[in-house]
Amino acid sequence: MSDHAAAAREHLLLRLGPIQRALAAAVARQDRLASELARPDARSYCVAADHAALLLRETRELPAWGQAAVLDQDEIEAEGVLRQRTALPLDRMAAAAELDAFEIEAALLCVAPEIDRAFGRLYAYILDDLSRKAPCVELICNLTAANAAERLARRARLGPAGALRRKRLLEPVGDRRGGAQALAPTETLTAFLLGGPEPSFRDPDDTPVTLDELESPALDADALWRAGAALAAGELDAIGIWSPDPGVAAAHVRALAAAAAMPLRRLRTDGDDPAAALATAAQLGALTWLEIDRLEDPEWARRAQPLLERLAGARVPLAISGRGPWRPAVLLAARNYAEITPQRASHETRLAMWNHAAPDLPQDQRVDLAVRFRLSPPALKAAARLAESQDRLSPGKSRGQRIEAACAAIARKRSFRFADIVVPKRGPNDLVLPAPLHRQVMEIPGFYRACFQVDEAWGFGRLLTGEGGVKALFNGDSGTGKTLAAEVIAQVLGLPLVKIDLARVVSKWLGETEKNLEAAFAEAEEAHGALFFDEADALFGVRGEVGRGADRYANLEVAYLLQRLESFSGLAILASNLRDNMDSAFIRRFQVILHFPRPAEAERRRIWEIAFPEPAPRRGVDLDLLAKLDLTGGGIVNAARTAAFLTADAGEPAITMGCVIEAVARQYRRETRILTAADLGPYGSLLNEVRDEIPV
Repeated sequence: MSDHAAAAREHLLLRLGPIQRALAAAVARQDRLASELARPDARSYCVAADHAALLLRETRELPAWGQAAVLDQDEIEAEGVLRQRTALPLDRMAAAAELDAFEIEAALLCVAPEIDRAFGRLYAYILDDLSRKAPCVELICNLTAANAAERLARRARLGPAGALRRKRLLEPVGDRRGGAQALAPTETLTAFLLGGPEPSFRDPDDTPVTLDELESPALDADALWRAGAALAAGELDAIGIWSPDPGVAAAHVRALAAAAAMPLRRLRTDGDDPAAALATAAQLGALTWLEIDRLEDPEWARRAQPLLERLAGARVPLAISGRGPWRPAVLLAARNYAEITPQRASHETRLAMWNHAAPDLPQDQRVDLAVRFRLSPPALKAAARLAESQDRLSPGKSRGQRIEAACAAIARKRSFRFADIVVPKRGPNDLVLPAPLHRQVMEIPGFYRACFQVDEAWGFGRLLTGEGGVKALFNGDSGTGKTLAAEVIAQVLGLPLVKIDLARVVSKWLGETEKNLEAAFAEAEEAHGALFFDEADALFGVRGEVGRGADRYANLEVAYLLQRLESFSGLAILASNLRDNMDSAFIRRFQVILHFPRPAEAERRRIWEIAFPEPAPRRGVDLDLLAKLDLTGGGIVNAARTAAFLTADAGEPAITMGCVIEAVARQYRRETRILTAADLGPYGSLLNEVRDEIPV
C-alpha cells in the first residue's frame, strides 16, 4: 500500500470519529423515546393517548437529533500530521468541489456504510425502520443541524440542485422521495477517499463564466449588456443567438450570462427528462442554454415536442443558440423573446482579437494570423493556451511558431465525416509547371491574404452577392499537378487542405446530396482550411432540361451548390479533368481559372529528378531518355515508385534502367497506351525482356 493510500484511509477513519459521536447522541435520543413509548398494554399497531401526547410534544419542539461532527483537539493534531505526509483526499475534494463543512459531513455520513455496515444498522435504528439502512435526506439533516430552521435549510442542499448531487458525489437510490430519499456515494468518490484516482468534481451541466467573456473584440458588448440587464430584470426570458460558427454563438451565450450576472447551465439534448434540469436551473437562478443543432437529428425528433412544452411552461431564463434560427410558435408565444445575430467577424475584428490575445507578437505576424486563421473567440483562446502548454514539450520553438502550430491543431481538432484533412508537406519547389502557370498558381496565396484589403478596406466586398473569399478552378488531364498545386497553396498559407470526399457526399437518395454538401462546407469552415474538390465536374455538372423527376433534383443540387459556394468565405479550389462538363454559372464565380497542360520535355526531366529522392540508390538511370516519354507528373511519380518496388522485391542494391522501363511499360498499360522499342532508343532491348515476362 502506498503512503498516500495509507494516509487517505487513516484520515477517513479519523473523520468518522465525530460521526460516531453524533450517532451516539441520536441513538440515545431514540432509546429515550422508545423507553417512554414502551408499555405492556401497548401494541405495535396502535398509539395510546399518552403516546400521542408525547409525539405532539416532539413535533412542537422539533429538537436536533445529534450534534455537529467536530474534531476534538487530539483528532485535530492527528489530522495535521497526516496533512504533512500527503495531500488528503477529503481536503482535495472540498477545494475542488467547493464544499463547506456541512457538505463534507453529509458525504462522510453516506460513505460510512461503505466502510462498515454497522453504520447502516445504526441508521435503521435511528429511523425506527430496519428496511432503511442507507442515509436519507431527513437523517442527514437531523444528525447535523443545530435547530429546526437549519434542518429545513439543509434539506434543499441535498436535493438535485445541491452541490453534492450536481457534481456527481452523491446519487439517489431507491424509489422514495422528499426527506425519505436515500443517498449513496458514487463508486468513484468512495474509491477516491480510500486513496484512488481523483474524479472530476465538476457539474457537467455547469458552464463557468466571468466578466472577461465580454472583453472579446468579436462581441457586441453593448448589445449583450442591454440583453443581460433585460434578463436580470425579467423584461426578457428567452434570447436566441444565431451564427454559422458554433464557437461565436457559444461566446455570445457565455458573455450574455456574465452580463446578466447569472450562472450558466447547459440543457443536454440527450437527457431523459429536461424537467429536473430546468428545476435545478430555477433553484440556482441560472440561465439555461439550449443548443438546437442536434434537434434536426431523426433520433431527437420525437423529443422535440415534449421539450417545447417544458420550455414554454418553465419560468427560467433561456438562451438558445444554433447555426440558424429556431422559432417554434409555441415557445415564442409563451415567452418574452428577442434575438442577437452576430455579424461575421471582419479582418479588423480578427486583428483586434489577436492584438488582445497575443500582444507580444510582432504586428506583421498578428496580421498574418488574422488573415489565415479565422478563429472564433473560444478557439483563439484555446490556441493561445495550447501554445503556452506546448512550450513544455518544445521549448526550442519561438512563441510565434508555437501559436501557429496551435492554431493549426485547433483547426484540425476532430475527424470529419465528409472531408479528409491533409497536412501539406510539399512546397513550391515540388510543383513543376511552365513558368507563367507556376507564377499564376503562386499568386493565389497572395490573393487570399489580400482579401480583407480588397473586400473590406477598399470596399469591393459591397459589390459581391456572397461572402467573398477566393475561388479557383484548375482543369486539365489527370496527373498534371492540380491536386499538388492545391496542396502547395495550402502549404504556403500554413493552412490544412480540406479535401472533400465525393464518394461520401453524393447520394442516390433525393435530397441527401444537398444535406451532405451542407455538412461538408460546414466541416471546411470549422477546420479553417483550404477547401478542395477533386474531379469536381462529377458534382458541379451542367444543368439540363427536366425530363424526369431525378433531373429536377439534379438541377436543384447544382443550384444549391452555386449558392453555397458563394456563401463560403474562405479559399475554395476545384479541380476538373473536363472543363466543358462544368456549368457556365460555376465558371463565372471563379476569380482564377487555370489550365494545367501535360508537361513538356524539360518539365518532365525535372519531375523525374524529383520523383527519385536523394536517398534512393540509382545506377545507370538515363533521365534524358525518360524525359522524352509522354507521361504526366502523376504518371512519372507512379512509375518511379513502381521501379523502386520492383528493385526492392528483387533484392537488387540499386534502381536500374531495366526496372524503370518495366515500371514505365506498366504505367502506359494503365493509361491504355503502348510503349514501343522505338520510344526507348538504345534501351529498346530492355522492353523486349519486359514483354517476355508480361504480356501486353
